[in-house]
Amino acid sequence: MRRSSTHVAPLRARAAAVRPHPGLARVESAAASRELLWLVVLLGVAPRLWLYLTNPSLWLDESFLALNVIRRGMSGLVGHPLDFNQTAPPGFLVTEKVATEIFGKSEYALRGLPILSGIASVVLCALLARRVVAPAASVVATALVGFTGPLIYYSSELKPYAGDVAATLAITLMSVVMLRDRLGIGRVVAFGIVGFLLIEITYAGILAAAGTAAALVAVCIVDRGRDRVVPVLGVAPFWAAGAIVFLVTHNGVEHGQFMQGKYGRFAPLPTESGAVGWYVRRAKELAIDANLYHGAKSPLVAVTLLAIGFAIVGGADLLLRRRRLFVVLVAPVVVTLLASLAHQYPLLARTMLYFVPLLFIFVANGLVILVRVLPASVGAVAAAVAAGVLVVHVAFAGPYNAAHPPSARPDLKGGLSYVARHWGRGDVLYVQYGSQYAFAYYSECDCYRLPGDRVPTSLWSVRPAAITKPSAQFPRALVSESPTVLIGTRRPVHAEPPSPAYRRDAARLARHRRAWIIVTWYFGPEELQVIHRELLGELARHGRRVLARHRDAVYLYLYDFAR
Repeated sequence: MRRSSTHVAPLRARAAAVRPHPGLARVESAAASRELLWLVVLLGVAPRLWLYLTNPSLWLDESFLALNVIRRGMSGLVGHPLDFNQTAPPGFLVTEKVATEIFGKSEYALRGLPILSGIASVVLCALLARRVVAPAASVVATALVGFTGPLIYYSSELKPYAGDVAATLAITLMSVVMLRDRLGIGRVVAFGIVGFLLIEITYAGILAAAGTAAALVAVCIVDRGRDRVVPVLGVAPFWAAGAIVFLVTHNGVEHGQFMQGKYGRFAPLPTESGAVGWYVRRAKELAIDANLYHGAKSPLVAVTLLAIGFAIVGGADLLLRRRRLFVVLVAPVVVTLLASLAHQYPLLARTMLYFVPLLFIFVANGLVILVRVLPASVGAVAAAVAAGVLVVHVAFAGPYNAAHPPSARPDLKGGLSYVARHWGRGDVLYVQYGSQYAFAYYSECDCYRLPGDRVPTSLWSVRPAAITKPSAQFPRALVSESPTVLIGTRRPVHAEPPSPAYRRDAARLARHRRAWIIVTWYFGPEELQVIHRELLGELARHGRRVLARHRDAVYLYLYDFAR
């Protein structure tokens, strides 16, 4: 039956009323384009490469792992406790050792796996987001992952955290593909092998694999999808074998370091007293990982609240409309919490880093959903402004700034080069106790040259100290073999009355014509105050200070004892 013109006219009028302006339609189309998505990927990769290529000095935690890698053989890295109370996935350690054997012991070789993981994370986020949220939301999510300061920073740090992000994204992406696509035997085997390798080189890999595999099996059982369960069963043996190898070869971790406080860093049961506060603190640390946390008194808390609102809306939308995808996405988080409840995985800021891309996918999805409620002429502008504010905020508004390396990495190389340029006959270098680990790396790596193309040991001859207790985090790592270098004494910060350690060190230094003091790491402001009061104060009694230089988180002093 043909409709009368009186009925058609109102329908056409309403359609015309909601049809976006042609210019806005083009803007929306561009925002959802693949070209823009991959441009964002390239822009997100750029700051990671830049930070990697600037080659900042290794700092304390990196030097702990670096010394294990360059001092030990392959068999000593796998299945044995690491020195300095360190732990790392077995595949990560093997890859690092192979890299140093092939490319040398430089920072570039050691940070090669993290930078590859960081680059892969941006690409994988784009691929995953494109499959689970609207195209425009996938662009926003990729931009957030690409420009977030902590994700950039950990992409060039000698730690497995960037690998955790990449592995979780890769395993989740493979699981989403298995959920939605029909896979041939070739892709099943490829997914199995890739998952096996990711489990070996990361901590999050085993958790993500266990979670997403369980989620896929549950979805297949509920849907009675026999055709979809076959690929899962094909991949599962590879992933299970990876988990077994990981557990057999992992070098373990000292649980005591994570047990400060009532619960420490392991999740309590939600029913326990004080558990709510514990989970709130972990949520804050996750927000710090995402560069989104601000206290209630900060005006930027509005951005934090905005992101929380978007995340709630975006997560709820996926839960209600695409429940199966939602289950697969959150499965790694659920398994991580269960592992923490079992005291097998500590939860702190950097160990939850791989939650951040999921958070950003929810945020981006919520943003796009909410702006669609607005009139077309306002929605595009609101979306652009909201996305821009969030991207700029996660890039620049936190302690990890996308524009420059954070102060956590003292430029030891710069400090040592300055000393070498101004070195004189009769000088001595005092390496403060906490600075010896990075100093040891640069003395042993054969990858750093002082001005004049001299190796550090040409001025300051040292040898490795024997470490008898791997679980000791701060043992002596170096022994001086030359009167030109003195490795400082460890002085307990809270010792009362004042320890004579620094007095003895100062007396030894005062026997020389001049003494250089270098400090690159200390146990908080209290120790720095002790160093100034007891060590530098004692040196001032013997001579006079002629230089005090604080640059790039390195404290450098020069004292003259000429009579």
